[in-house]
Amino acid sequence: MNFKPGDFLFGIIDFFAFLIPGMVFILTIPGIGEKNIFDSCKYLIVNSTQKYNLPIEINLFSFIMLSYIAGHFIHYFSAMAFSWINTKTYQKYKYHEYKSFIDDAKNIIETKIPLQSKHLRAADAYIRVNKPELIPQIEKHEGTSKLFRSLALLFIYLCFRYPELPMIVKVGFIVFAILSFNRFAQQKWRRELLTYEYFVMLP
Repeated sequence: MNFKPGDFLFGIIDFFAFLIPGMVFILTIPGIGEKNIFDSCKYLIVNSTQKYNLPIEINLFSFIMLSYIAGHFIHYFSAMAFSWINTKTYQKYKYHEYKSFIDDAKNIIETKIPLQSKHLRAADAYIRVNKPELIPQIEKHEGTSKLFRSLALLFIYLCFRYPELPMIVKVGFIVFAILSFNRFAQQKWRRELLTYEYFVMLP
């Protein structure tokens, strides 16, 4: 049987954008993440299983669902915090660099799809209908960009979550936050450019 993108409710974007950041957050909540992330995981899944006499599968499922839900909130807040910064900085620079190609791609989109819609969204929909096997390549960059956008916020959060950490560690978290933001910006732009490139090449 041949599976297509979208055959599964849970995909690569959900895993990278929501589940991983949500797990990091859940495992560092005060009262759970007291020592390190491995002890926190043991506390949540193993110790609570023994304490409340529940099957470990139930606790594991609950942990995954809580992480997934928390990941959605982290995604929302990180989008509010960083997307507009990216639009005014990295994306603006890249648009200027690729202005001729992007303008030509948008003109082709308006010719092929004479509907009132955003260019990128229209191009994405066209690819999904006409060449769905290309979608995983696009979603790979989208999932990675959302993961690193959330990680940028989480690294900043960890600086405040553990105030007793040495200053060098906090500086490291800030550096990783900056690097995560940069990675997010690069992958977000790569996802957008790739969508336009695929669209232009399709008949």
